[in-house]
Amino acid sequence: MNRNNYVVKANKFIEAKGRLGLTEQKLLACLISEIQPSDKDFKEYRLQIKDIAEFANLESHATYTLLKDSARKLRQKEILIEGIDPETGKEKFLEMGIFASAEHIKGSGELLIEISPKLKPYLLALKGNETPYTKYLIKNILKLHSGHSIRIYELLKGCEDWSRSKRYKLENLKELLGIDKNAYKAAYEFDRKVLKPAKKEINTHTDIIIDYKKIKKGRRIAEIEFTVHPKYTDEETEKHKKFKEAGVFDYDEIRENTGLQDEYFSDKQIAELYEIACKVTERFNGDPVIYIAMTYAYSKIRKPKAMFAYLKKAMEENFVNHYESVSDNDYQDNKEETELEGQVGLDELQHVRTQIGEKEREGE
Repeated sequence: MNRNNYVVKANKFIEAKGRLGLTEQKLLACLISEIQPSDKDFKEYRLQIKDIAEFANLESHATYTLLKDSARKLRQKEILIEGIDPETGKEKFLEMGIFASAEHIKGSGELLIEISPKLKPYLLALKGNETPYTKYLIKNILKLHSGHSIRIYELLKGCEDWSRSKRYKLENLKELLGIDKNAYKAAYEFDRKVLKPAKKEINTHTDIIIDYKKIKKGRRIAEIEFTVHPKYTDEETEKHKKFKEAGVFDYDEIRENTGLQDEYFSDKQIAELYEIACKVTERFNGDPVIYIAMTYAYSKIRKPKAMFAYLKKAMEENFVNHYESVSDNDYQDNKEETELEGQVGLDELQHVRTQIGEKEREGE
């Protein structure tokens, strides 16, 4: 398990109604973080109980029992996913358990888990233009001590881009958090026991800053409006300000135009790549987005284990202009594979590389 793995969920799954405890949510997140972007189907996932306990900061003397019970509950508990049936256009309601099976052999220290196949559309091969989704680094929830904090973080993470807001009717929010309708009947109690602790935890331990205000209807509190800001260092804040002033703030658009939409790079990583591209292309008055796309196409040929690290180095050192190690055989073998929809093929890569070289020579 890796703390820098992403948890990627369709928004409809995040908005599912049902009550999951803290350990159940962390176990589920650990499992989802093991799913790869290229996976076409679920498999049987083998998890080490000791590793999960350490990884998820579970502080209990009965960790084995706690995780085994959580796996069992994720199989037994039902969640409700609401949506629209694409064929009829009518409302659709899917009630299901999250795990299809959870197996533990005494003394093995392992959990063998299968995810319900009904969740494939909500966890596999997600594309924003087809299935809106939210992704986050799993390390952001590992230090949270409340299941409500995790739920609120997931609900708000998807709308962090440039200080957006999200409003919920009070009763709907309680339902999304799995809170019984008879609990916290007084709004001030819900605020004191749920919202304030969640805000403190999220702002301290995650990559976003949240705030909220209570919207009244007459004398009663009817809605909660959240505001969400990405948490940046001072240096990152200045960098993002420059990008926004230059009109570069739609990171999803950059992903689509460079072919990076299937790589789980964060906005910070996209910003870092764009900054490098601006510096390199400034020498020959080139287009940073085309440069990223071109270098990504080249990097895919190399099939690195760590794509972001390799792509960053390839851009910094301008591999696409200076490489000489792609033979004619490499070109033919990889041409069909790399000329995928929305990506720059090798023919275009070679063409743009030539243009860059010519412009660099003109500037000498």
